[in-house]
Amino acid sequence: MSTTNRSGFSLVEVAVALGLATLLLLGVFSTLSMGTRLASAGREREIAREAARARLEALQTLCDQDPGLVSALTGTDFAVPNPDDSVDLDGNGSRDVIPHNRLVSAVAGRRPGLITVNPIAPRLLRATVRIDWRASDGSTSRYQLTAILSQRT
Repeated sequence: MSTTNRSGFSLVEVAVALGLATLLLLGVFSTLSMGTRLASAGREREIAREAARARLEALQTLCDQDPGLVSALTGTDFAVPNPDDSVDLDGNGSRDVIPHNRLVSAVAGRRPGLITVNPIAPRLLRATVRIDWRASDGSTSRYQLTAILSQRT
């Protein structure tokens, strides 16, 4: 009776190991891809928030100067700042913008930003600024910011 001493792995063992490694790598790459998409969506939301905040600040300044004009702005659409007007949000030295080909409007033929101003009490106005865009994943996203503006007498 002869016994042979085999060393190494069988073909089945190698195939099982490769299958498990492939599943593990697919999970890792899927997680990294999701993280990248979430980071991109967060950056887009931050850009929209900053544009809406800047527009509300401009409305408050205008309200201080000419209260009647602010009420007349309801339904006004506006463009989100272009790359030259953008800011470095994350401190990495690049200018952060939502690409203009992804800025959309809820109403055809309108620009992506919309202002709504409604009186709620004497000398108080509710101002809403809304920005719509097509997110990097293809879905339509909306950021809306509302503030109460006071009219000085």
